[in-house]
Amino acid sequence: IIGLVLLGLVAGAVGTLVPMGGGIVAVSGMMLVFGYGAYMVRPVLYITNLFTYGLAALRQWIAGEVVTRRVRDLLPGTIVGAVIGYFLGHNLYDHVLGYLLGVFALVMAAVVLYELRGGIEDHDSLIRPSAKKQQDRIDNFLSDSAEVRQRSWATLPVMGAPLGVLTGLLGVSGGVVEQFFQRKYTGLSAENARANAIVMVFWASLTATIVSLGYGVSVGSFQWQTPLTLAMILVPSTYGGGFLGHYLEKRISVDQKRWLFVVIMGLVAFSLLLLQ
Repeated sequence: IIGLVLLGLVAGAVGTLVPMGGGIVAVSGMMLVFGYGAYMVRPVLYITNLFTYGLAALRQWIAGEVVTRRVRDLLPGTIVGAVIGYFLGHNLYDHVLGYLLGVFALVMAAVVLYELRGGIEDHDSLIRPSAKKQQDRIDNFLSDSAEVRQRSWATLPVMGAPLGVLTGLLGVSGGVVEQFFQRKYTGLSAENARANAIVMVFWASLTATIVSLGYGVSVGSFQWQTPLTLAMILVPSTYGGGFLGHYLEKRISVDQKRWLFVVIMGLVAFSLLLLQ
């Protein structure tokens, strides 16, 4: 229990410093340090993500940063992708999933390195926090409706599938990749892209939780109480790690946070690819 609490603290801190990056720390820790198999790790992370990303999605929604129409277009692909990802992962060996996680950690590090090199142009927010005056609300609505459509293919429902597949397959959120995609190819600001990705991760985690508990219990992979119990240990400790992350966030720059994330992902990738 103490070990899982410490793992949750680290994952929560990393996830706060670089949003949506703590899940892979939790997955790799449970597999490498505690020896849990993928059958157990993935449902635990689904449930944990359900709580952590659910609260984060609510905050983003209240702040008015979610571009509702964009999320609505992508969610069908996200939900289908989560189902496909779960069943793909269910039929893979633990060490294969470990290698895939290692490769994913390298991809996440590469994405952040690309941002550090200035590979993504910053855009103004397309939707602003909820306005108090009615006229401002109308202006916000019109701004959302006039959203740039230079690359219409990027708004197709199937483009939401990668996030769902990654969530279902590996138990981690594909939020960093989805955020990169929405910033790079659909012209969203970093704030809007992050808010959209968080909402999508929540729905992918909810889908994967329902499928895993229903199917995994029915075929005897685990008893439903076990992942719930482990998740109830990780959830509060992850929140605690979030407070630690906020404390550190105020004392380091954005670039320092990104470099720290690259180093952590490099260590995770090295452990999963070479030390399994």
